[in-house]
Amino acid sequence: MIIDRNKIKEVFQRYVEKYDISDTKIKLKVDHTYRVAALCERIAKSLRLSDADVDIAWTLGMFHDIGRFEQVRRYGTFNDLQSVNHAALSADLLYVDRLVDTFMDLQKTTEQDAKDEKMMEKAIRLHNVFQLPEDLTDRERLFSQILRDADKVDILKVNCDVPMEEIYNVSEEKLRNDGVSKEVMRYALSWQNVDRRFNKTSVDHLIAHICLVFGLVYPESLHIVKEQGYLAKMLHFQSKNPQTLGCLKRLEGCMEQFMKCKDTDFKIIFTDIDGTFINKEKDVMPITKAAVSDFVKSGGELVLCSSRSATGMKVVANQLDVKCCISAFGGALLIDENGEVIYEKGMKQPVAKEVIAYLEQEFPEVTWNIYTSKDWIVKDRDNDIIRHEEDVVKISSTIGTIEDVPEDKMVDKILCITTVEDILNLEMKLQQRFPELHIVKSGDKYLEVNENGVNKGVAVKEMCKKRGIPQEETIGFGDNFNDFEMLHEVGQGITMRSAAEAIKDAMYFITESNNDDGVGRALNRILGK
Repeated sequence: MIIDRNKIKEVFQRYVEKYDISDTKIKLKVDHTYRVAALCERIAKSLRLSDADVDIAWTLGMFHDIGRFEQVRRYGTFNDLQSVNHAALSADLLYVDRLVDTFMDLQKTTEQDAKDEKMMEKAIRLHNVFQLPEDLTDRERLFSQILRDADKVDILKVNCDVPMEEIYNVSEEKLRNDGVSKEVMRYALSWQNVDRRFNKTSVDHLIAHICLVFGLVYPESLHIVKEQGYLAKMLHFQSKNPQTLGCLKRLEGCMEQFMKCKDTDFKIIFTDIDGTFINKEKDVMPITKAAVSDFVKSGGELVLCSSRSATGMKVVANQLDVKCCISAFGGALLIDENGEVIYEKGMKQPVAKEVIAYLEQEFPEVTWNIYTSKDWIVKDRDNDIIRHEEDVVKISSTIGTIEDVPEDKMVDKILCITTVEDILNLEMKLQQRFPELHIVKSGDKYLEVNENGVNKGVAVKEMCKKRGIPQEETIGFGDNFNDFEMLHEVGQGITMRSAAEAIKDAMYFITESNNDDGVGRALNRILGK
């Protein structure tokens, strides 16, 4: 494919002269076109593509928005939802109406040239879609991603160089006072591009444009964003609406963590199990399974973290096709991938006896469970709650008392199960009676009692110490209060959309729920899959 850049620029200039150049919208898109072409070239060169492929990338930048001029002439707006899909219009003008023949001589082409022409049409047609389809060839995906990255990067500049009220067709007063829609902020907090169908307010469009950064694929694209500084200006938009200012402040935190993640070579993933790593059917979902498998096979490590016993966690570990480490009993016991104990810190028997005696006297209705590294002791196996727990973890408990724990064994955890109505009172009373212990909720009905200093964050510290890895190079997933320490000890903490509100309020990355492959989807965003 022979590409004559001078001819393309000359034809483009003649083409846009048919429109009203004094119209700021027309001029905006002329300038945008030249910049996107230059950005496509820069990104393509960073990928060490051939000169011919760099020319193709540059040409895509010149062609991608050719339909914008007709869109403005016909409808007076850039809003696709109020007019026409500008990417489809661009592709139709070029390749259906054959406008492309005025830019390039495509009469004498090779078989590869013909394939590249179809590839270019597809890249232009897809440059504004929310997500690229899965069935693209490697070459189609490559050039589509280069064009999409370049377009997104320059949109940040446009938002800073052109009055936003002109871009969004609203008054300055409305723009300064509008709020952010809940659905748009949901996309932002999950580090995704915003589906424009959910833009309801003028500020939603601003947030959506900021979130374009989350969709950038290539390191050079992110480097350009940092270099230009337009993202910071957009994040400091001077709104008069307190809700909008709060959303922008939180989004600024998201962006800081996102940029840091893109510069980090992560070595270990720590993840809670119930409500996080497995769905409501207790299965590891496909995207999550594939993502952690790829991570481990590429040299990373996976640590399953739970309040369950180590034995009770095997039912989950066995669903994976890679080995993993286990942090059991809320951080009291850490076992490597070969079953060797790395760390253990449990309660001494006299303390555990005091806790059980207190429960028996003050809260006889509470169902208690005693766990050691090998045993699960309960008072009554016929209890419906115990039967449910046995079904979940696929192991059987043993009827007994604290006296049945061997003298050389620590009590790694006492689990209290009560009602939703009584859980807070039980938590408060136990914390008052045993301030030296670590007592925390792990669910609406579950309360964990561990030795002081035991929490899931300890597993992060001990595992990193054992492997000689900085904690900054770790990722953590969780959904409940007993995950809090872990989420703050890892380099990047991520919580689930189904998590407790107090947990979500403290986090800058909220992925999809455990029933929607939240762990796998977040990993793919962070690791660039």
